[in-house]
Amino acid sequence: YTDNIDLSRYLIFNDQCEFTFTLTNFTNSLKWIVVEFKHQDGSKILRDFQFPVKNGENKFNIPLSEMQSKALSNISEICFVIHPRDVIEEEGMFKIGGIEIR
Repeated sequence: YTDNIDLSRYLIFNDQCEFTFTLTNFTNSLKWIVVEFKHQDGSKILRDFQFPVKNGENKFNIPLSEMQSKALSNISEICFVIHPRDVIEEEGMFKIGGIEIR
């Protein structure tokens, strides 16, 4: 994010708010996905979350309260990371969508 984003402001109104997304694993080619929240210039990871992925639709929720820190007000990147060891097949199809904070 060019100007960084302040995710801490959502906690002011709702201390139960979550970062949510859906990963659809069409070809059962993934085993795991990692979500990294980076701050400052994008080189420092505030927190990462690792999730197992099953075939089909996978809905994930990350409570923002688990990342309470001054850095939460200065998020520069949210990265969806797939490591080579987390891939079942070299070719496959998946989609990440439905990204929300609620």
